[in-house]
Amino acid sequence: MNRREEAQLDRLKRIGTFGVTNAADFTTPVPPAATPSAAQTQAKTLFDSINTPATGLIDKITTNAGSQASGTGDKMVGSASKSVLRDGLIEELKGLNRTAGAIAEANGTPEIMDNFQIACRCRMNEHCV
Repeated sequence: MNRREEAQLDRLKRIGTFGVTNAADFTTPVPPAATPSAAQTQAKTLFDSINTPATGLIDKITTNAGSQASGTGDKMVGSASKSVLRDGLIEELKGLNRTAGAIAEANGTPEIMDNFQIACRCRMNEHCV
């Protein structure tokens, strides 16, 4: 797991702890009602689905993270994260390119675009369309 995924898991654990600590708030009816509201019941169900040991989301993520960390080969470790980051960076560059194009067109100075070319270094040109 990378740092972002660890932060998301930590946030989920804090939410689960909140649900356990405040369980009475989701099962006790709010006066003048005689029974818990639909929102309270739904919140209780969601907190239970996070914390239940057999089907809980926290336990599943922790188990999957452990098996991912003990993967069979080191040569592909982190490749998915790198591709996601690369795709995000390409999208940011495309946005800058579109903005520069709009400025160049508005000012009537097409030479600005010379500084905003996206050079493709991938083999299949899939990112540079």
